[in-house]
Amino acid sequence: MKPATAILEVDGAHCASCSYAIEHMGRKVQGVEEIRVHPDSQEIHVSYGGDPQSLERIIEIVHRLGYEARVRARSST
Repeated sequence: MKPATAILEVDGAHCASCSYAIEHMGRKVQGVEEIRVHPDSQEIHVSYGGDPQSLERIIEIVHRLGYEARVRARSST
């Protein structure tokens, strides 16, 4: 699969500890190369191996942590 990037919108993750929890758990998802949470813009930027299941796993993790997330944009590099 081609490497890809995605931007997810996240609701409710406004602080540094929220960002840390999402990033920490997101890095454990197979195929995720980099994940950064930007609480000011309420976005999660993800570089991953291109498998859409990686994004679904991140959305599941965000939900388990008590927040909502959805894919805004994705692209292949």
